[in-house]
Amino acid sequence: MRSSSKAGRGGRRGKPLLSDHVIKVRQRLHEALALGIKVDDNKQRKWQCSDTEIQLHVLRAMGNFIGCVSPHALEHSIPKDSISDMFLALEAILCSRNERVLSFAADTTNKLALTLELSICQYDIWGVVVCLSRCLSKCQSQVVNSCVIAMDHILKSPGVMRWEKNEETWKVIKENNIVDNLVTVFQDDVDVDQSYEYFMHIASLFKTIILKCPSARYYVWKCSELIMKLGSICSHSNPSAAAAALELFATLALCGDVAMELLGNKQILSKAVQSMGPLQPGLVRVRALNICQSLMRSVKGCHMLINVYCEPVVQGIISALSEPSAYGDCSMININQNPLPTEMLFSKIYECHVGERAYIWEILGWLAMYCEDKFLFKTDQRFWYLKVLISCVCSAAKVVMHRRHVKLPSSDNFEFEPVRATLQMLCSPSKYISSQAKHHLSECLQSDGHEHLEYLLESLTLIATGDVSLTSDSFQTAVNIVSLGCYSTLSEYEIPILEKRGVYIISAIINRCLHSDTKLSRSAIPSHIDRYPYIKACCWSDATDWEGENVVLFHCLQALAQLLNVLDRRCNHQKNSIGKVHCALCEISEAQFLVENLQYVLSKNFSPGTKSYAAYVLSFFNFYGFPSKLGKRLERTLGENELADLQFVFSSGQVLNAHSVIVLARCPRLLPSEKNLNHKKLGDVSTERHVFELKPSKFRREVGISEEVDATAFKKILEYVYSGMIQVEVEDVGPVEKIAKFCGLKSLLYMLQRGLPKWGLDTPICDLTQALEPACQAFTDISLEVKATEGVAWNCSICQLSMPHMCAHKVVLSSSCDYFRALFSSGMRDSNADVIKVPIGWNALVKLVKWMYSAELPRINNGCAWNNMDGDQQLSELQAYVELASLADYWLIDGFQEECLDAIIPLLNIDHQIVLKTIAIAAGLNQTEHS
Repeated sequence: MRSSSKAGRGGRRGKPLLSDHVIKVRQRLHEALALGIKVDDNKQRKWQCSDTEIQLHVLRAMGNFIGCVSPHALEHSIPKDSISDMFLALEAILCSRNERVLSFAADTTNKLALTLELSICQYDIWGVVVCLSRCLSKCQSQVVNSCVIAMDHILKSPGVMRWEKNEETWKVIKENNIVDNLVTVFQDDVDVDQSYEYFMHIASLFKTIILKCPSARYYVWKCSELIMKLGSICSHSNPSAAAAALELFATLALCGDVAMELLGNKQILSKAVQSMGPLQPGLVRVRALNICQSLMRSVKGCHMLINVYCEPVVQGIISALSEPSAYGDCSMININQNPLPTEMLFSKIYECHVGERAYIWEILGWLAMYCEDKFLFKTDQRFWYLKVLISCVCSAAKVVMHRRHVKLPSSDNFEFEPVRATLQMLCSPSKYISSQAKHHLSECLQSDGHEHLEYLLESLTLIATGDVSLTSDSFQTAVNIVSLGCYSTLSEYEIPILEKRGVYIISAIINRCLHSDTKLSRSAIPSHIDRYPYIKACCWSDATDWEGENVVLFHCLQALAQLLNVLDRRCNHQKNSIGKVHCALCEISEAQFLVENLQYVLSKNFSPGTKSYAAYVLSFFNFYGFPSKLGKRLERTLGENELADLQFVFSSGQVLNAHSVIVLARCPRLLPSEKNLNHKKLGDVSTERHVFELKPSKFRREVGISEEVDATAFKKILEYVYSGMIQVEVEDVGPVEKIAKFCGLKSLLYMLQRGLPKWGLDTPICDLTQALEPACQAFTDISLEVKATEGVAWNCSICQLSMPHMCAHKVVLSSSCDYFRALFSSGMRDSNADVIKVPIGWNALVKLVKWMYSAELPRINNGCAWNNMDGDQQLSELQAYVELASLADYWLIDGFQEECLDAIIPLLNIDHQIVLKTIAIAAGLNQTEHS
C-alpha cells in the first residue's frame, strides 16, 4: 500500500488508508448503485429499478466490496457513504418477488452485518429489517432461512436494540408485524426432524428479540400455538433442539408476568423439571436450571415451584454441581470420585474468580437456610464434602470479619458473601449445619476473636452514638453488623457482647437506620448478581428481596434477635442487670424506645424479612403478631352489639359478642361443627346451642365455653383473630399457646414459642377474603348490586337477583366505610335493606369488595401484560379505578381515593386517545355526582 494525495485514499489527519484494490472495487460498486439510485421529485435519494439483472449485478458488486474491505477501512468516510447506499438499495431489492434475488439479497445483508460488527448501529437499518421480516410470510424456507440469519446478526449487534430505547424498538417491531411473521413461519414450517438448522436459526432470532426487547416477551408468550409447539420440542431427542427450546422459555420468563403464568402451566413446567434429571445431556440440564432461576426471582415464584417440584429441582442442582458440564469440568465436588483433600478443595475454590466464589458462598447460605436435617445427604462421603465446605466458608468469613476495612464491591478482592453465608449457616434450621458452623467458626476465632470483637463493638459504638455518620460507609457497617451476628451465636462471646452493651448499640443503630435516607440494598452488594448487564428482567414488581432495601437494618434486627435470645436465657427479669450484663428487657425507658421503633417497622412497607425479625424481637416485649390496616378496622367491631350474630358464653356467665363470618374465615375451629350441635367440641373448649331472638329474621348463635378454658386466654385468641396482633403477659403465654395450638393458629403458636423467622416466608396477613367462599355464604346479610355490565352473564346460586351483584357482610362493610357504619346504625328504612345499589360497574365492584375484605386494592402492574392489552381492555380497567375514586369521595372512604389514583397514574403511559377517554369518564362521573 502506498500513500497518495488523492482524496479517496486518505492518510492525512489520522484517517485509515484505502488500498488501490479497495478503491477500484468501491468505484465499481458506486457505478452499479448509480443504475438504481435516483433522486425523486421530493429530492430524496431512492432505489428506483425493478430489473432483475440489474439487481443481481448490484448484489454481486456489494459482495465483492464486502469481501475486500476490512473493519478498519470502514472508518473512512467514503466506505461509510457507500454502505449507506447499500442499505438503501437492499431495502428496495428485498421487496422483489424473485426468490433468487431475495435469497441473494438476504445473504448479502448477512455478510454486510457481519463485516460491520459494532459499527452497524451508525446506519439506518430498520427499513432492511422490516423488509427481511416481510419475506418470512411469502417465501420458501431457503429464502426464509437466509432472511432469519440476516435479521439475527443485525439485531444481535450491540447498539441496534439498546435497552434505553426498547419501547421505540418494540413499536417498530410490532407495527411492522416482525414477531407475527416469525411466529407464522415457526408454527407452519418448522419441523425439527426435517430441518434442524432451520429451527435453530429461528430459535436464535426469537431469543435475540425477546432478550433485547422486553415488551416482546409477553406478546410471544400469548401466541398459544407457538408455545405448545415449543413445549413439545423441550423433550425432543436432539439435545441441542431441546436446549434451544428450554432456553427460549427461560428468556421469556425474564418477564414476571410470563413467569407467573408459566408456573401455572403444568405441562411445560413438568417437562422443564424432567429436563434437569441426571440422565439428560449437560446442556439440556443447564437450560432447564436457567428456567428455574428465572421463575424463582420472587418469593411467590420460589414457593410455587418448590411446593410442587422440590425434590427434582434439588436433585437437579446437586447433579449440576457434582458433574462436569457441557463447557468443561467446572465442578468442584464430584460425588462419584474419592474425596479431595481439604487443602486441595479449599485451593480449588480460591482459584475461582471472585464472582464465582460469591456464587459458591451464596448457594451454601441458601442451602443452610432452607435445609433441614432430613434433606441432608445420607452418605458419609457427602457429609464430608459439606463439612469441608462449611470449614471453607468459616475460614473465608474470618478473614473478612477481621479486616479493618472491607473493600468496596467494585474491588477484585471484595468478599461479603462468606460472612453472610456463615451467619446463615449458624442460624440454619439444620442442627448438623449450625453445629458444624459454630464448631469451625469458633476454632477460626480462637486465637484473636476477643480482640477483634472489642474493635468491632468500638466501631459500631461510634455509629450508634452518632460520632461517625451512618452514610460515611454503610457497606462497612453492614459487614460489621453481620460479623457481630456471627459472634453472638457463639457461647464464648455472649457475655462479652452483653457486657459491652451490645443490645443498646444495635438498638441505637436501628433508630439511626429508621431516620436516615441512606439504604444499602441486597442487590447492591454482590458483584455476581448482575453478571450480564445487557440481560434485563421486567415486570417483577413482586420480586421483593426478603432482606429488603436496607441491609443494615435487616442484619441489625437479626443480630438483636440473637442477643435477646441470650439475654432472655440469662436474665430472671427481676433485676436490671446481672453482674456487668445490662438487660434491655428490664430497662423500661430503653425497652419502650426500641418497641416504638419496632412497631414502626411493622406498620410500614418494609421487606418480609425485616418485618419478621422485628416481630420476633417484639415477642420479647410480650407483643405477638403483625398489625395491618384490616386488623385495625376489624378490632373496632369486637364486642359491639349492633351487627354481632354470635355470642361466646363463659361458665361464669360473662358474654362476649362476636361475628360468625370473621371467626369462620379467620379461625373456624373456634366454632363447633354443624354436625355436632349441642355437644362438647374442640377438646372441651366449647359447646353450642342455637337461640332465636324476638325478631324472626334475626338469627343468633351462642357458643358455650368450657370452664376448663382460661377466659383471659380465650379473649386474647379472639382479639388476635380480629386484629392479627396481641399483647400477652408472661403468665398468660401458656394458656394462650394451648388454645392457639388447638385452634390451628400456626403463625401465632410459632411466635409464642419463640421460633426464629423462617427465611423466605411472607409475613402472615389479616385477610377476610375466605369469607367470600361458599362455606361462609350462609352468613351473608347484604347484597351489593351494580349497574348492568356488558358481557357479564349473571346467575346467582344464593339469591334470585337478576342484576350483577356480590353477596357481602354488613360487619365487613361497616368496618371499611363510615358511610355504611352510619347507615346500618341509623335505624332508617335503608338500614334494614337487603340490597344496596352501587353506582359502579362489575369490574369496579370486584376490586372494591377485594379491598374491603383484605385492605389491599388489586392493581395492574405497568408491565408487559398491561402493554399488550388492547385499547378497550385498558380503558375498561382504567374506568374501574376512576369509578372507585369517585365512589370513595361520595362514600367518604378514608384514604381510598388516593389508593385508586396511585393505581391509575402509572398506567397512563399509553395511547393518548385512551388517556383522553379516561379523563372524559372521570369528568362525567364528577358531573353526575354534582347533579
